[in-house]
Amino acid sequence: MKKLLKIIEILKGNDYEVEIQKESSSDKSCENCEKLLRIIKELTEELTKAKKDFELEIKKANTKIEILEGTIKGLLAERFGQSSEKNKYLSSEEDKIDDSENNENSENEGNHEDEVGNRRKRGGQKGQKGHGRKLPNKIPQIIHNWKLSEDECKCPICGKRYRIIPKFQRTSNEIEIKIEIIMNVHKQEVYEKECNCDVNAPELIVAKKPVNIIYKSIFSTETWCKMLALKYLTGIPVNRFNLLFTDIGYEIAPSTVLGGFKKILKFTRPLYDEIVKYNQKESHWHCDETSWCRLFDNDSKTTRLYWVWVFVGKKSVVYVVDPTRSKNVPARHFENTKSGIVNVDRYASYNILSDKLILSYCWYHLRRDFINLFKKYKSLENWVFKWLKKISELEGLNKKRFELYYRNESYEEIQIDLEEKVKKFFAAASFELDNSTLKTGQSKVLKSMINKQSGYTVFLDFPEVPMDNTQAEREFRHVAFARNNYNGSKSQWGGELAAIMWTIFKSAQMNGLDPVLYLQQYLKEYAINNKVPKNLDNLLPWNFKNHVVTIQKDTG
Repeated sequence: MKKLLKIIEILKGNDYEVEIQKESSSDKSCENCEKLLRIIKELTEELTKAKKDFELEIKKANTKIEILEGTIKGLLAERFGQSSEKNKYLSSEEDKIDDSENNENSENEGNHEDEVGNRRKRGGQKGQKGHGRKLPNKIPQIIHNWKLSEDECKCPICGKRYRIIPKFQRTSNEIEIKIEIIMNVHKQEVYEKECNCDVNAPELIVAKKPVNIIYKSIFSTETWCKMLALKYLTGIPVNRFNLLFTDIGYEIAPSTVLGGFKKILKFTRPLYDEIVKYNQKESHWHCDETSWCRLFDNDSKTTRLYWVWVFVGKKSVVYVVDPTRSKNVPARHFENTKSGIVNVDRYASYNILSDKLILSYCWYHLRRDFINLFKKYKSLENWVFKWLKKISELEGLNKKRFELYYRNESYEEIQIDLEEKVKKFFAAASFELDNSTLKTGQSKVLKSMINKQSGYTVFLDFPEVPMDNTQAEREFRHVAFARNNYNGSKSQWGGELAAIMWTIFKSAQMNGLDPVLYLQQYLKEYAINNKVPKNLDNLLPWNFKNHVVTIQKDTG
């Protein structure tokens, strides 16, 4: 501004005289003109620099605004959007997504909905013949014969009686579910000795009744197992148990149930410990963690957020409720494990296992990164779905390879093709990082993917290892139901019992056992011995073959 004012002063000054001599062949430079031009040049340079700085500030501000807007959109999508990650654009093989470079002027842009409209919908199709109703054949039947009264089966004109046509009899079926409570009255006969034998023989003997896991409990062992399943398998809180018995007129005191659960904790801990030991000796696991509830911590004298960890093996599932989400939990669980493969997400706590275990990262989490990026920045639609298409192709090839591997057939051609596509996948990511102008979110996703490439490619060398970690996430479904229904545990012993019950029930299901009947058999063995059964190894889910508690699938 000072230089501009100086220019004005020079222009207005009396010493500024310019004479133009048309006939003169030589031009003499004016000292004031040179001064003026110099000042204008300096001013132009400063204005140009200021313009560049201003444009840079605007660019930074726009980038920050875009990031903040993307963050807001991401939070709104997380809070109010659909929780399903199924992508409607990639669920059909007929979907065509341009694999070329991001072309914003493409004629096909925005026409994804038209492609989806031609896709076959899930479920029964209109006009298609159904499979018929399947009726279970092991349910007790009560036959009801319905007949008309004498007045109803007469002709309304002449009064003559209608006759029955047996072969036209109509038959229909209804399933009625009833909940009933039975009071088992045990009358034990007492026998007196009538002989004069040795005095060491007992004078009286009493007929034995079925043992109960809780001495003098009003509920049988079978009832305790069913109540444990109601709470820890179906997620029904104890104070809602009475809703099941409103028609019967019986009320269960929640304090009685919780008191019994606390006693059962001691009986089931030995079985839990054995399942944990077996799980640690397996060779392949799926691991994950989720929040559980806030509990009072005796060490810190404050409430802390507790977490549920799951370790899914081939024949066992182990749950751990811990007040931390730190690396100490997986390190403690795999302390005595020397080798194996672990399917995990990219949470940093699992890195402590990388010295002795192979970490296989979940591709669905990588896919989620791209989907979340699209939710934040709609302008990246083509770029995002280009990468999603690549991931979908890899998943399809790996699925074919696994099917051949499962049937013990050769899969060499698919293996070569899969390895080549994975190599191109990461090469394309590196190329874009080096040669493209990417936004912050784009480069962040690609850099993370490249840095963890060794974990993403584990499945190439081990066909039995899946590309995802959904098995661990599936084992958290009942945990999420419980957390939503009764906000987790209210005490530390309750959290411990939850982990034990989930471990026992889910390990039983994994080995094809009915979880309630399995727990019932174990508690009966414990009650008979009044201590840990000597044949505990035979009672472990994967060894439990001599008892008929397998899940019977009714074919109807």
